[in-house]
Amino acid sequence: EAKAYSSLGSCHLSLGNIREAVNYYNQELAIVEEKNDRVSQANAHGQLGIAYLSLEDYELACKHLKKSLELSEQLKDKRLVCSSESNLGHYHTIMKEFHLGLDHLEHALRLSQELKDLTTE
Repeated sequence: EAKAYSSLGSCHLSLGNIREAVNYYNQELAIVEEKNDRVSQANAHGQLGIAYLSLEDYELACKHLKKSLELSEQLKDKRLVCSSESNLGHYHTIMKEFHLGLDHLEHALRLSQELKDLTTE
């Protein structure tokens, strides 16, 4: 069920129905929190952060993106950390906090190189 909500959220995000996407991502997050699925929680927070960036709700975007990174680091999941760092770098660039954006993006690049992930590199 959580995966279905995530997929619906992503579809709506792609269609520009951002508020609808947020609704689905929040439903996904509630389910994965109840199940204590921390990997899915990190992903859901990242998706919410991106959606809130699209809505220009920067406070909520930052909250969710930081939570995604925190969970990813706790899990020691380099792929999740890489994605979270990249998302936070994007956030800080939008906020014109270029030095912070560079820090996050450079960390994401180093991780993607360690993982030999050409997609994120």
